[in-house]
Amino acid sequence: MIALNIETTGTQKFARAFNSYVEDIRDFRPWFDMVKIDLGKMVKKNIDAGGEPETFKPLSEDYAKWKSRKYPGNPILVLTGALRDAFTNGTDKTVNEQTNTRAEFGTTLGYAEHQFRAGRKIVQLTDADRERWVQMLQVWAHRVARENLDDVADTAGPIERIYGV
Repeated sequence: MIALNIETTGTQKFARAFNSYVEDIRDFRPWFDMVKIDLGKMVKKNIDAGGEPETFKPLSEDYAKWKSRKYPGNPILVLTGALRDAFTNGTDKTVNEQTNTRAEFGTTLGYAEHQFRAGRKIVQLTDADRERWVQMLQVWAHRVARENLDDVADTAGPIERIYGV
């Protein structure tokens, strides 16, 4: 199985930005859902481009001939579409396991790991992707904080609303 773990590891800038916005948040599942959608778009773009930013390693000559006869026009990593669909549409082969603070996305399709080891990475995270996820997290965390403040303001009396105490 190939899976992605969303954690605070990685580049120092990413981890620092992530940690500064998440100290008081206990349930990240809404943000994980946004990342899952973004990941599906990235996978589709990656397949359509033949690998991005790293081009997929070519198929063996014999397999490429067979595939072009049986599945003409299908790009690398798409035979029946099951692998792509597991990431982009959600199928019975999709891994989407989430807790409040951890998410794992991927597929149970066994050949996904073979393709990865052969140099055909269906997911290729770049620094720009990580930064976009941090920005998504910041916007989402800001919205959550604002909603929490609105909840407090709704229950506060006139003095608390004016002075914030």
